[in-house]
Amino acid sequence: MAMVIILTVLMIVLTAACALLWKKQLRPDTEQQGYIVIPCTERTEQLELTVKSAYWDEMMEEPAKRREILIVKINACANGYLADRIAQELAGVDAIDITALSDRIKRGS
Repeated sequence: MAMVIILTVLMIVLTAACALLWKKQLRPDTEQQGYIVIPCTERTEQLELTVKSAYWDEMMEEPAKRREILIVKINACANGYLADRIAQELAGVDAIDITALSDRIKRGS
């Protein structure tokens, strides 16, 4: 009987801790939410799956909290064309070269 009570108390404490940690993960309500940066090289596998996964994660957020997804091309070769195609298909996704990354982040959008 004592073991059941101890396990119940531990489960309550664990659930409360998880709920507090989940609450801390919420992004603040600021104007600039930031970026999701996905590197794209010639050896990158499953680029489309990675980008679409990040895209749909952001679509589940409130519109004010969505981040822009940047596909950063680093000697991408054939994957560079795929990155450009994905960026054209999905709103909020942009494919840029690594040399333009700094300017893009400084510019803000």
